[in-house]
Amino acid sequence: MTIGREQIAKIGKLIPRLASDHDGEVVATARAIIRTLGAAGADLHDLVAALDRPALDRIVYRDRPVQQSPRCADQLEPLCRGDVLKLARFLLHKCRLPDKEAGFVAFVIRTALAGGDDDQVWLTEKQQKWFVDLVHKHNAMERAA
Repeated sequence: MTIGREQIAKIGKLIPRLASDHDGEVVATARAIIRTLGAAGADLHDLVAALDRPALDRIVYRDRPVQQSPRCADQLEPLCRGDVLKLARFLLHKCRLPDKEAGFVAFVIRTALAGGDDDQVWLTEKQQKWFVDLVHKHNAMERAA
């Protein structure tokens, strides 16, 4: 028998009451747990079986840097490390960026400095678009030259 989320939540609130120093409260709590299980068509054996099952792992998906061929239509070309560092430092030090944008530009600088042997900076499409938009918004290419 499967115990529903609602019953699990209710039992989760009841179980700590089993640690009471008052015997009557412990018995009443045990009876409340049994009634809650009975309403779901389950019993204490089903509760133990549910506790015995392994927990499910949660899978979290994150954006991965684009490292495939830049010739695909939906991908942007990698950025040159020297240009990225020059523009990002200009944006960070010469433009008044809101905290969120300043944090992002600092992230881009760290990413560029931590890059591999090649002279390219790989960002996700979303990150690269945001960086290029910031460069255009603040005319950083013309002003940094």
